[in-house]
Amino acid sequence: MAQNIRYIALSDLHLGAENSILTRLRPESTLADLVRPSPVLTSLAECLRVLVAGNSDGSLPTLIADGDLVELALASPSFSLPVVAQFAGALAGRDAVVHDEVVFVPGNHDHHLWEMSRERAVEEFLKSGGRLEDKPLSWHTSPMFLERTPAFRADFLEDAMDYLGHPRLGVRVAYPDLAIASPDGRRLVLVTHGHYMERVGTLVSALARLFEPSAPPLDDVDVIERENWAWVDFFWSELAQSSRTGAVVERLYDSMQDTRAIETLLGSLIAGVTRRQNPLLRRIESWGVRRVLGHIIEGRLHERERDRAAEVLDAGSRKGLAAYLDAVRHSLQRQVDGGELPLDVSVITGHTHKPFSERWDDPGWPGGGLRVFNCGGWVVDRVEPQPLTGGALVLVSDELDVVSLRLYQQSPDPSSHRIVVETVEPGPGGQAFAEHVESLVRDDEEPWTSFRQAVNELVLERRVVMREILEGELELLRD
Repeated sequence: MAQNIRYIALSDLHLGAENSILTRLRPESTLADLVRPSPVLTSLAECLRVLVAGNSDGSLPTLIADGDLVELALASPSFSLPVVAQFAGALAGRDAVVHDEVVFVPGNHDHHLWEMSRERAVEEFLKSGGRLEDKPLSWHTSPMFLERTPAFRADFLEDAMDYLGHPRLGVRVAYPDLAIASPDGRRLVLVTHGHYMERVGTLVSALARLFEPSAPPLDDVDVIERENWAWVDFFWSELAQSSRTGAVVERLYDSMQDTRAIETLLGSLIAGVTRRQNPLLRRIESWGVRRVLGHIIEGRLHERERDRAAEVLDAGSRKGLAAYLDAVRHSLQRQVDGGELPLDVSVITGHTHKPFSERWDDPGWPGGGLRVFNCGGWVVDRVEPQPLTGGALVLVSDELDVVSLRLYQQSPDPSSHRIVVETVEPGPGGQAFAEHVESLVRDDEEPWTSFRQAVNELVLERRVVMREILEGELELLRD
């Protein structure tokens, strides 16, 4: 049975963000340290080194960055890109732990990197003098299979790492989905970030269908992206880069977890709207604005999967992800030779920052369902402990068996967490792969003990930082 690790998938690193534990902050500051890497990042690299050393053929696995690798929504590229270079420096170079070409599946926070990649691809096609009839069916999505053309690259990331003097990793881009098939076509691993599982991601499509009920259903990935790309790119990438507006966006984002901040924000908005009214009209309008805006904000809060602490995925998000995977299935059938999908399908996703490993029944897929693995995330954006929030590595063997290595959880007592390997209905090969990974993880030995200690310290530190940020935001909102 094959036991080599062929792919390592992780998501939601948010490199450069003040709440990312893979980003070191400057002393007495919430700005990223551009010189020294996070101790969690360096110890994670050492853990990866142990895993990779277990490959019997000496091969290096390919890293799959499953979305929100780079923080473009809440951090300036001048801070996030140097931290990406630190990340590359920890994994590549002389003692590399991954292959020298990374596969990048952009998420909502780094969606603009996809826009840059596809615009470059369009430019290259035009310069090549290729025939118009040979152009791709769509420039808004890439082929799911990397061996298909056209090939998209993150030239901007590659050039930034080169400019910053760190090892140059090649970055191949697949968006919004990556498909990896076994040579015999019987097994498939799908990788997608997952930002379209929430209704806010397909907001433009919903609005369009209010005015045009005859619009085609959202059962095709290209339709979903073509209708919503501008909104996703604007709100999560471009808007935050506008200095004054970006500061407001960040303030809103941070404040969404604190009821005092929400009340203060509503008060500030109401005061601005009703400033010129007489006292009676001011009271009436204040009541009306508070009811309307309060309802909207409360609705958005209840819709954000990351804000739900009671379950890894609520019914709405499960329905949204299932609907998106159904669209992936329809799109995939057009790209698979003969249109016949394999019986054995595993899905790797992120976005929610809450790792899980589950079997999902779905009669639409030939095998009657899917294995679904969530990579979790690496940010601390809540003051209170979030027991379901944490990070995992999803490992894929050269036979496309999949296991999840649950690395940490943001529980009230993080020191009680143990690193565990999870599988979902593994066959004999999958069980052997899980046992192989388990044999490499000695939870009470180095480098795993150093990793756990670094994570525990950074999680607690970032909770304090988040409390200070919220207190500062309250003062700004009151002003």
